[in-house]
Amino acid sequence: MNRNAELFIIDNTGTSRITLIKPVLFFAILLSIFLFILENTLEPKYRTEIKRLGAQAYLNLTLSSLEENLFFNLNNNFYIKVSKRNPNNTMQGIFAIDSSDPIIHRIYYAKSGFVDLEKKIIILQKGEVHRKSSVSKDISIMKFDSYALDMQSLLAKQDITLKAHDQNLSFLLNPDPNNPSYRENFIGKYRSELHKRLTQWLFPIVFGLISILSIEKTSSLRHYRKVHPSLIALLLSFCVFSGFSYIIQGIEQSPSYIPILYLFFFVLSSILVLLIKKKYVKI
Repeated sequence: MNRNAELFIIDNTGTSRITLIKPVLFFAILLSIFLFILENTLEPKYRTEIKRLGAQAYLNLTLSSLEENLFFNLNNNFYIKVSKRNPNNTMQGIFAIDSSDPIIHRIYYAKSGFVDLEKKIIILQKGEVHRKSSVSKDISIMKFDSYALDMQSLLAKQDITLKAHDQNLSFLLNPDPNNPSYRENFIGKYRSELHKRLTQWLFPIVFGLISILSIEKTSSLRHYRKVHPSLIALLLSFCVFSGFSYIIQGIEQSPSYIPILYLFFFVLSSILVLLIKKKYVKI
């Protein structure tokens, strides 16, 4: 506004400041509701989908980059080598070692084969598989005309790891201890992420109250602050968010910070509402 001239005119017409405050609060409440839905349902879903697409792209790149006469490590337990690779994704002289199963180790030989990028598999043709038991030391040999190696299952565990900020709210409220991404050393991260989700959506309302409080109660066009209200609102909002971030980091280290977080929002909101009521007596 032009030195708050508009506010001066509104005040002199006898109109309550609630005429301006109502739209601000209404928009802040709508934004908070949208933020809650976005953070707890849509954002985790899209994060997971992006990671899945990234894993698929990595798998396609891996299967497309097999080089001749070189062992290629698809993960720590699977190695593959091809004698010749053709432009149409067909291969000749395939040798693969699979030790992903701790009980049975497999060695594959095949005269030819091809890569199916759509199904994420390698089809081996005219070969044999040697199975060796690590317990009994027995070895079995099976010949085949066609055999499919599922590459996606081999890479799934190492490519897609969901962290605390990737999970939805229902998982954070009741985590699955058997989930690979939920480990004992991650408990603090899940705890802090949960309470961050439960409170962070309130920031549009808090920032809206700070903006309302920062507006000048103009009594004359000749008197105005040297510091613009927008700068004051920005500085106050930054201080509030810094305090919030500090408490969230504390929750990750210790559960004793949890009540401090909710007390922080309650006290802050109460103070802002009381100051606004005191400042604008016409409301």
